[in-house]
Amino acid sequence: MRNWNYNITDMIFPMLYLCMIPNAIASNTTCSDLVYMKIKYNATLIYGYSGFSSSIASVRKCLELCRDDVLCKSVGIDTSKMDCYLYDGRVYAGLPGTVNTDMIYYWQLEVECPVHLGNSEDSTSKIYIECPVHLGNSEDPTSNKYTECPIHRGYSQDPISKICSKFYSDIVNWTHAQEICEMDGGHLFVADTTEKIAILRAQYLIGATDILQEDDWNWLNGVPVDENLFASTQPSNTRDDEHCLAKYRSGLNDVPCHAGFKFICEVPTNIAFNQ
Repeated sequence: MRNWNYNITDMIFPMLYLCMIPNAIASNTTCSDLVYMKIKYNATLIYGYSGFSSSIASVRKCLELCRDDVLCKSVGIDTSKMDCYLYDGRVYAGLPGTVNTDMIYYWQLEVECPVHLGNSEDSTSKIYIECPVHLGNSEDPTSNKYTECPIHRGYSQDPISKICSKFYSDIVNWTHAQEICEMDGGHLFVADTTEKIAILRAQYLIGATDILQEDDWNWLNGVPVDENLFASTQPSNTRDDEHCLAKYRSGLNDVPCHAGFKFICEVPTNIAFNQ
């Protein structure tokens, strides 16, 4: 069941910027921002957190704990107790958890240059001088450049919207597709805007599910799926077994989560969010 009853915390912090000072003590050290985007999901305390701190002083304090954890990609905060939960990947609507409508969640966006990991940035081209191979990324053998959108992994960045995506031709089920996207630093494609809907192709899995509540379709960031996007007679939930989403020529279609399809991944980036 959807829960869109936000408290004052939701209104104040749709995005938070944290100043990063890597390995610094001196006050004149150059600082760079990390950006955290609040997602529209607050129905459960999601399982699988990698770190926990109770009774934190503020939302910002929880994000600072995530910033200082090299693997952290998202945080959950129980606003009733101000408990902080750290997650190694980006959490999303549809993951198992315990009902708790006091939760709020933030995703860490991929910044233009990960200076907090020791990388440097060319001031003109805004490209990474050093590819973060320690994170499992590979380097383009020709240009040796790594941009905000991981083009060396086959991703492309839309020249107008700056949306960073990749179309995979591998035939896998929804869960496996999401795992592959997560290994790329992203998630299954979330088509929650007009610009992103225009990018979709037919017969590809995308990032939405109603697995927690039948016919309550939400994108992975918690935004409800527009029912007008579904094809005629869809969603149908044939055999009570269709809880994942794919794009068909005629519109969106619910499909079995175990069925094999091609899929679209998206890496959420600061530049795309601020367009």
